[in-house]
Order: sequence, then C-alpha cells, then structure tokens
Amino acid sequence: MAVSRSEKAAETRRKLIETAKKSFSENGYNGTSVRDISKSIGVSESLLYHYFPEGKRELLSEVMKKELSDFRENVPDSDVVDIFDGLPIEDSLKSIYTRLSGFINEHIDLIRIVILEKEVRDFIRAEDMNRYLDGIEDFLQKFLQNRMDKGEIHDVDCRAAALVMRSMLLNMVLFSVLGITCSEQDSEEKGREVFLRLLGIAD
Repeated sequence: MAVSRSEKAAETRRKLIETAKKSFSENGYNGTSVRDISKSIGVSESLLYHYFPEGKRELLSEVMKKELSDFRENVPDSDVVDIFDGLPIEDSLKSIYTRLSGFINEHIDLIRIVILEKEVRDFIRAEDMNRYLDGIEDFLQKFLQNRMDKGEIHDVDCRAAALVMRSMLLNMVLFSVLGITCSEQDSEEKGREVFLRLLGIAD
C-alpha cells in the first residue's frame, strides 16, 4: 500500500527529532548545527525549517518533551512494592538499584547536556525532575517500611534511608557527567554494603 503524503511527512518529522536527539547527545546542543541534522538524514535545511520554523531550538524542545514524558511515565509507583515480596531483602535492594540506575544510564547523555548547557536547562522545570526523584523516595520508603513491618530490618527511619539511596543514585549521575570512572561492580557492592549496614542487616 502506498504511503500517504501525511504519513511521509510524519516520518520525516520523526526522523529529524531522533537525529537531533542523537546529535545533541553526542555533540552537545551548542556543538550541533541545523546543517548537521538535515545532512544526517539527507534532507535540505529549508525542509527542516518547514517542519520546525524555529530550527534547532524547536527541535530541542521536542526532544526534551519526549525525555520528560519518559521520566514521568517511569516514576516508581509505590503499588509495585509487592513484586519484591518473594525476594530476600538483599536481592530486592540489588534489583531496585539496578532498575533505577539502568533507567538513569539510558538517559545519561541527555542528563549530561541538561546539567552542562544553560540553553537546555531553560527547557527543564525543577518540578519535573523533583517529581521523579520524589517518586523514587516514596517508593523506597514504602518498600523499607514493608520489610521493617515484617521484621526483616531493624527499626530505622525509612524516609531517611530512602533519601540515602536517592543520594547514591544522584552521586552516580554526577560521576557519569564528570567522566569519573570506577569499577561498576566495586561501586555497586560498596554502595549496597553501606546501605545494608544503615539498615542493620549487614554482617
């Protein structure tokens, strides 16, 4: 079946946004030009401006809308605490940390740009990022309270413990943005050990 004109236009628009995202991630916002983006998919600069009259800035806006949508959709839901019920506390914590750090790593290139480039920060509202981080904290607090009620961990301040784990994730982001390298396994093991000691369940 032949592709309609509107479908072709939508596909070209999608490709321009994806190409812009890739270029922003690899070269930074300031290091990317309209020519770079249009050339990457073999279209003219005039066609790019046809779809995005404000050029690079409008493309950045579209990219950030998509990224922020992903963050909103991936805010941990406290209702999923029960999926870890069958796992020992240490395995549960490792699984939670792996999931959260994996999501952050998936978006680390654009997180780096947001932190380092003022033009990009103009598109981010603090409440958008805070909503994601607060969601993590609420989820962890409910998870820890659930395990404390079962007697698996000592009596601790679950909110404070959740804040510590949130801080560990933010520290990982900072290391990635600054290009500080360390053994991923050692880093994860040491972080988990500190957290387990905080909860009073480490040897």
